[in-house]
Amino acid sequence: MKGKRKGRAAEPNSSSTTKARSLPANTPAGDPRRRPIQLPRGIKYALAFTFAVLALKLWMASELGFGDSEALYACYALHPQPAYLDHPGLIGFFAGWLGDGHAPSPITCHVVSAFLSSALPWLGVWAAWQVGAASRHLHLTAFALLLMPEISIGLFGFTPDLLLAPLWVLALGAFAGFVKAEPGSTRALGFALLAGVCLGLGILSKISMLLLLPALAVLMRRPLGKRHLSSIAPWGALLVMLILCWPFVAYEVQAGYPMWHHRLVATQGSSGFSLRNLGALVGGQLLYVTPPFLLAGYFLLRKLDRKDFGQALLLHATWIPALPLSVLCLWSKVAEPHWLGPTYLALALAASLLPEAVGSKLRATSAGFGVVAILLGALWVGTDLPPRVLGDAYKPRYDLANDMHAWEPGVRLVKETISETELRYPGATTPPVVAPHWVICAQLHAGLQRRAPIGCRSPEGDDFRRWYPEAEWWNAPRILYVTDDRFEASTAKLLAEFPDRRVVSRKRTTILRGRVAVRQIEVTLLERNVGVGRLVPSPPQDPAAVALDAGSRRARRGLETGTSGLLQELGGLAAARLVDLALEPRD
Repeated sequence: MKGKRKGRAAEPNSSSTTKARSLPANTPAGDPRRRPIQLPRGIKYALAFTFAVLALKLWMASELGFGDSEALYACYALHPQPAYLDHPGLIGFFAGWLGDGHAPSPITCHVVSAFLSSALPWLGVWAAWQVGAASRHLHLTAFALLLMPEISIGLFGFTPDLLLAPLWVLALGAFAGFVKAEPGSTRALGFALLAGVCLGLGILSKISMLLLLPALAVLMRRPLGKRHLSSIAPWGALLVMLILCWPFVAYEVQAGYPMWHHRLVATQGSSGFSLRNLGALVGGQLLYVTPPFLLAGYFLLRKLDRKDFGQALLLHATWIPALPLSVLCLWSKVAEPHWLGPTYLALALAASLLPEAVGSKLRATSAGFGVVAILLGALWVGTDLPPRVLGDAYKPRYDLANDMHAWEPGVRLVKETISETELRYPGATTPPVVAPHWVICAQLHAGLQRRAPIGCRSPEGDDFRRWYPEAEWWNAPRILYVTDDRFEASTAKLLAEFPDRRVVSRKRTTILRGRVAVRQIEVTLLERNVGVGRLVPSPPQDPAAVALDAGSRRARRGLETGTSGLLQELGGLAAARLVDLALEPRD
């Protein structure tokens, strides 16, 4: 045999001779020769598209500030704790790490989100391979995660979903690798511990990760899973997950379950099953996922076979989390369409496992919708084309993208006003900055960092009321009240809300996009009137349970101030009208 191989190698037309000629002359004959990696064509296209989308996201990162929710999560870095009213504490820890103890800048967060969201499709490729997909079909998973608008656009934002999505996908891949490994092997233990870490960190990023646990438990009852129960691997994974989650659980128990109370009670005053909620759920999925991707997901879900372990894993990881999340969306009036986002991740993995389930025409249509959605999203958020093109039909109040452009000049105006106030009143403490809602408070806190304390008056309660309670700033000599044109802030309203104060100054800045005024931010300096007694705000209560309307607040304060306070308020209202007249624009 050796002689034959040598003889064939000596033939001048053999392929081995051709390869040998291409090698350097000084290469020893006995050196092992590695073949170049041959990537499937689909993977090459997916890699090229990944870099193109990454470049687009990096450009957007250089142009945009924070959205309101992003600013809130950046603020968490200034107040590290195991849980907040909206989410567990991992996003706050991550923000603090990015900002080195301070709130990270918008460009830092968006650059990180650009890279993490671009890495997700390739984590999905690895997970699909672990589940059992053939290598020649793995690009289908990559393109599904690259193009689905729920993921391609949604994960650009700095939110808990940015951490949840890769952890969810990694948990599925690690669990599949663990179950398929030989019981008691090092491979099984490694995969199990990886799954435990991903599950624990996923719960700390967003509580919906808990819904993946029942799906995995169902798979552990199958013969492939049962054979591992006598080994240390699954119990080690469970222990790791519990250790990671323990600080969060202990904090919630000791504090009286503030997150659960806020999410399920305080913000659900008008909840209940209704056609309106059904329309919001269906319409949200049609908009966030788009019809072609929903149709492809339906075909994949229908094709998944419970008898096959990999397909059963993806089936249960889809419908088990989707069921309670759908019921919650049907019941809650404040539900958001992206709550169902994690349930689509398993279907993206199934695209490689069942390539025949979706026809070529539907694939092409989905890809077209995905590309258009990415380009349209970038143009809408990153440029001034929407107000230019839509003209009078454009309503700036309802375009949340305007927040990403408004608050850099807005925070600059607030900083200038703080400095002017400190110069005007030397020796006085920095005035607290107060806003009517958390969407403004978050932008201010992320921009001002620790320059000034932030007070907030969100009706449904917020984290700011714990960080800086109203009782601590209410009687300050001066406060800066900041608002934008989404919230009424006439002088009369301010003096009615703060009856012991007078307006000292008011400054405004107008933000333009495409020569259209999209936001107007206003800073009002309110000073306590001399001779008016100190008012006592309502005793501190759980912000998640307190939601006083403006009428009851004014009535309470009127009783506390007595006759002199009433006369002062009436005089203030008269002066307020003069100030408003002075501020009205003239032709």
